Amino acid sequence: MTSTVATVARGVSLLFAGLFAGFLLAVLVLETSLRAFDASVYTQVRQVELDRLDALASATLLPALAATVVLVVAERGRGTCVTAGRSPTPRGRWPPRRRSRALPWPH
Repeated sequence: MTSTVATVARGVSLLFAGLFAGFLLAVLVLETSLRAFDASVYTQVRQVELDRLDALASATLLPALAATVVLVVAERGRGTCVTAGRSPTPRGRWPPRRRSRALPWPH
């Protein structure tokens, strides 16, 4: 069951983090494109941004953070590391990485 929770949490985390990154990129493009206009247009657009875009940022960032916390808790409960895909030995040390013998050149 934890594997299913971790899989869903990983997908939700990636989805909402990607949406948040896309949102930030869209704001960056909008800010860059507004530099060509005069101050009154820039001020009007900034007022609209401040009115609605904070809610959109919160709607994408908060679920991404919550899903990431659930993912970390689920993976720690299984005893695996989220980033490396390896788990520590019972003494708390990480096992050495195994080298592939199929590669013709030395490492």
